[in-house]
Amino acid sequence: MSSSRAAEDSAVISAVGLVVDEFLDRRRRGESPSIEEYATRHPEMAELIRDVLPMIDLVPSPTDEPDTAHPERIGDFQIIRELGHGGMGVVYEAIQLSLRRRVALKTIPINRGESKLRRVRFENEARICARLNHPNIVPVYARNIDGEQCCFAMQLIAGCSLADLAHERSRQVYSGRTVPQGTSREGSLDYDFIVNEIGLEPTSPVEEGQPIPEEYASSVARRIAAKVDGKLFQYAADLGRQVAEALQHAHDYGVIHRDIKPSNILLDAEGHPWVTDFGVALVPENQDLTQTGEVLGTLRYMSPEQASESRFVDPRTDVYSLGVTLYEVIAGRPMIDVDDRKELFRRVRDEEAVALRSVMPSVPRDLETIVMKAVAKERRERYETAGQLAEDLDRFLSGKPIVAKPPSLLDRTTKWARRNRQLVVTAVVSLLVVVVVSIFSVIQLATAYRRERDTTTKLESALEDNRRQLARIYVRNANLLGAKKNPLTSLPWIAATLGLERENSDRESIARMRYQAILGECPSLERLWFGPKAVHVRFTPDRKHILVVGENRDTLHVLDAETGESRRVLEFDSPLRRPYLRLSSRSLATIHKGGTVSLWDLESWERLASLPYKASVEAIFLSPDGQVLTTSGEKGRLDVFRNGEFTRPAFTINHGARINDVSLAPNGRWMLTCGADKSARLWDITSGETVAPALRHHDEVTAAVFNPSGSLVATGGRDGVVKLWWTETGDLLRTLRTNKSQARSFAFSPDGHRLVSLAETPDGSHHADVWDVATGNSTRKNLEVRDVSDVRWSEDGEDWAISSVPVLHVGDDGLEINSIPDTAVRDVAARSSGFVCLTVHDGVYRIWNLDRDRPTPLLPEVERVRAADFDLDDKRVALVTDARMLRVFDVETRQQLVAVNLSGVPDTVRFNGNRDRLAVGCGDGTIVLFDRQGQEVRRFKHSHGHKSLRFAGEYLVIHDKRSSVKIADPESGTLRTIGDHGFGRSEFDATPREPLLTVVSSSRVDGWDLARDQKVWSFHLPASPYAIQLDQNGRRLVCRTAKGAHVGDVRKGATTGAPILLRPNSADGAIGVQGETVCFGNHRGEVELWDVTSKRLIALPMSHDDAVDEIRFSQSGDVLGIKLGSGDARLWDARTGEPISYPLRVPSDPEGLKLSSGSLVGFSDDLAIVCQLDDAGYVRLTNLGPDGRPVEDLVDLAVILSGQRVNRAGALASVSRVEVEEVLGRLAANGSLEFLPITSNSSSMK
Repeated sequence: MSSSRAAEDSAVISAVGLVVDEFLDRRRRGESPSIEEYATRHPEMAELIRDVLPMIDLVPSPTDEPDTAHPERIGDFQIIRELGHGGMGVVYEAIQLSLRRRVALKTIPINRGESKLRRVRFENEARICARLNHPNIVPVYARNIDGEQCCFAMQLIAGCSLADLAHERSRQVYSGRTVPQGTSREGSLDYDFIVNEIGLEPTSPVEEGQPIPEEYASSVARRIAAKVDGKLFQYAADLGRQVAEALQHAHDYGVIHRDIKPSNILLDAEGHPWVTDFGVALVPENQDLTQTGEVLGTLRYMSPEQASESRFVDPRTDVYSLGVTLYEVIAGRPMIDVDDRKELFRRVRDEEAVALRSVMPSVPRDLETIVMKAVAKERRERYETAGQLAEDLDRFLSGKPIVAKPPSLLDRTTKWARRNRQLVVTAVVSLLVVVVVSIFSVIQLATAYRRERDTTTKLESALEDNRRQLARIYVRNANLLGAKKNPLTSLPWIAATLGLERENSDRESIARMRYQAILGECPSLERLWFGPKAVHVRFTPDRKHILVVGENRDTLHVLDAETGESRRVLEFDSPLRRPYLRLSSRSLATIHKGGTVSLWDLESWERLASLPYKASVEAIFLSPDGQVLTTSGEKGRLDVFRNGEFTRPAFTINHGARINDVSLAPNGRWMLTCGADKSARLWDITSGETVAPALRHHDEVTAAVFNPSGSLVATGGRDGVVKLWWTETGDLLRTLRTNKSQARSFAFSPDGHRLVSLAETPDGSHHADVWDVATGNSTRKNLEVRDVSDVRWSEDGEDWAISSVPVLHVGDDGLEINSIPDTAVRDVAARSSGFVCLTVHDGVYRIWNLDRDRPTPLLPEVERVRAADFDLDDKRVALVTDARMLRVFDVETRQQLVAVNLSGVPDTVRFNGNRDRLAVGCGDGTIVLFDRQGQEVRRFKHSHGHKSLRFAGEYLVIHDKRSSVKIADPESGTLRTIGDHGFGRSEFDATPREPLLTVVSSSRVDGWDLARDQKVWSFHLPASPYAIQLDQNGRRLVCRTAKGAHVGDVRKGATTGAPILLRPNSADGAIGVQGETVCFGNHRGEVELWDVTSKRLIALPMSHDDAVDEIRFSQSGDVLGIKLGSGDARLWDARTGEPISYPLRVPSDPEGLKLSSGSLVGFSDDLAIVCQLDDAGYVRLTNLGPDGRPVEDLVDLAVILSGQRVNRAGALASVSRVEVEEVLGRLAANGSLEFLPITSNSSSMK
């Protein structure tokens, strides 16, 4: 408590000390401060002030003489009172007796030993003031030297100083008063107050010999403050203008004031300013009066060059001091508001002034600009003369544009750097050290950033590069999964790529196409709901219900397969154990720990029977009709229950060893067991006796099955052999080799003609064989799965599927169609044309449609396609068939738009560049031109058949079998030959939308303008080309020769630089060119991307399974379309060489007909649409147009479909049920759920 009180007393003493210092300072300047004024300003210590300040008058000043020490008369001047005193003398109010006028008399203080320098300066001031004649400079009336007494008389300004006005402004601003004391409500002067309280009207004459009251200056200051209230800025500007003009007048005479401050600017009763006190002024003839190291002037208003003890001062010094004075008048506070002299010196020299509008936001911007220019630290940044300052203030008052401009950011930075040279040097040196260290580090990590100087740019570039690298890694991961045909697991990687590429519109467009391509390969999600967590799920045979073994294995939930709603919950006394459930069309068998087997009715869900055993039950088997139930135990014991009698076994058989599999014949007569004794045995279901000899293998038999008719049995074991046996006799029909793989499961097709066997190799991999039962031929499909269980055929026998991890849907031809990623539990059920798959993970139920899309042909069954052309921007395809028909279809709706009978056998069809004309070429040399509606427009006839047909603008270019090039003009109907003769072995290319044609004959290349029928350029190649290709604009030509690829500039008619050196045996194949990028394909299926300018590979070669027939660039040049000889197509990123799509397989009819080597593939201009057509008219349309939905929605869709996301560590992670619910909630809030078939089931979500 005592320490706290001591701290408070110390603070009060410090505050009173500051008041006393200010009081004494004002007394020294000649002012007469009032004690009550300080008591009013500091009410919290008013009593202490009233006690302390009167004591000051009782203590004589060590430096000042008492007021009574002034003389009564000096020469012709009668002294009335002292007005003030300072470093250069004392000023008295006096009367000049000879002229009977009141004057201000300035003298050197009496009784003080003055130096010669002081007297010289005193006389200097008198001469200066006498020389100057300006309405704003106080004039000198007379000078008197009386022995040791020097004085001169000046005009007495009856008023106040600008310091008084500034003090009054400060009092108003910081006391919160808006109307000063002594003014009326309207702000006008209250004369009653002045007369009653002071005893003198401000404008009334003073009686001769009587002094002006000391309170008069304060009253004038209040009056002027009231008068300018609301007009402060205009008053300050006008006052500054007048003072600046007065200073300019002095400067014109070579006089620099050097001590402009508020107390040296006097204001008469009308507020008119007068400049006074030229005691330290600098004049040309007395420049030696200023000694080296001497600081003249008042520090707070001193210019930086004065504070730096510089002798080189000029008019800009007065400009600065006047600016500081105006700043204080406007702001109501000093520009540098500190009392410590050392800190004051530092700020004057080094720190820029605080912006005026920061102190008083209402200051006009132009006035602030003028003042801040005047107080600039650097002299060259101030006004050159006081006159320029006056002119700019006058412009402000007149509402005209001012000359001064506010400093720019660069100016402010430069000023700061000049003032802080040492700090800047230190910072620069530090920055250089950091840059050197950074460059060294970057060199070690990546030379790409070695020359980066701008830190911000470098970081942004590095971040973008990291995003691109990460995106490429994600794409590579997706491609690796795509190679395993697992699009749902690829989808999260591509979705993550979307999030990385969203900052770049071009890259995002590619990522969206890639996303669309992957999404098109994914199976269709039919339903999604939330339900109980599960360890095992099964569809009922009729697919109406889903049976779910609960997390604790002591409950069985029966869910509606359409809605997910809970229909029944079966609770068990003892938990279930593997294999959990066995199903028939009418009943359900469950196996429990402890050996109990229960049988349930699928309609009523009532328990039909419970079969307790003392010994553990190894497995249970239930016939499809539910009439036969078998339970196997230890040592090959098998109990058989039949005819719905489950209270006791009908009979018990003993296989003699552990039973691995049991199969019941469809006719219900026989049962087949296989076991560890290297045999399979056939049993009569009625008697329990064997009906044939044991079916022997060389090792343990692990799987066995009857064919649909029951006439054959298939067995397999650890010896890697699958055997087919006749049921009736037990004779061996055929042995099928599986390369030492252990058989795991078998399934006959519904017609019994094919057999699928699943096997596991010693290294743990799995594979499937599809056997032709009649011939014994097989197709092997290697399966990269962790576990396999059952094989199921679709009801139509076309496809088969494996319930595995992950779930695989495999077509009849051995081609993997769809896959479902890893989940905790799953089941697959057959449908008429495919399968339905259920997956459950963390209580999220997804039902997938795995039906195969079976195409239908566009053409009648008897017709075959001979040629086709595509207009995929309008989704049209034009076909000519062997039935002499021209047909145009909308490939999206499969609607036929045009059907025209042709007179000859067609072999070519071609759209023109504008897609409004269609040309059909026939083998007899007839070429017919049709419009969009199929109406014949023009017919041409030439004597020789054509090898190719192409449009160049509106002209039709015909390359006949004699290698002549003819031009058909649709407008005139004429047919002409290019050049004087045939070209022999020749190649040509044309731009579809421009009448430009390039023809190559031998090694000569000619360019033709068909509109003018004129050759426009020609050049020679080092060798004859194999192929040529023009870019889309017809400006660049690429010729592929045995010695490399030559790039020609069509406008210059010459090749550009050295040829591109391709790898050996790569001279054949297609060419694509777009801008600065050229693409080459070859018969090995490799595609290389080259930069034309640098002659360097852009990316590693892109590999395909077949020869490259055609290469197309999109209009933007970002996408590359490749057509293969097999009819497959694939899209690639033309900038990076990364794949965009999976291989787009050619469609085939149910009989397996596929496109021939002359396959028909069309691309839209942007390559977003790909159309593939086989010769039977089966068509596949792939639309990879970027999905326009927000990126966030596409990422959420990937989460919903795959149940996975790429986490922050860059790894694929499963999402929980809570996360899926959050995603669905977010999509619902965005209104983006229309693409998801969500089923709401509150009951199953409990």
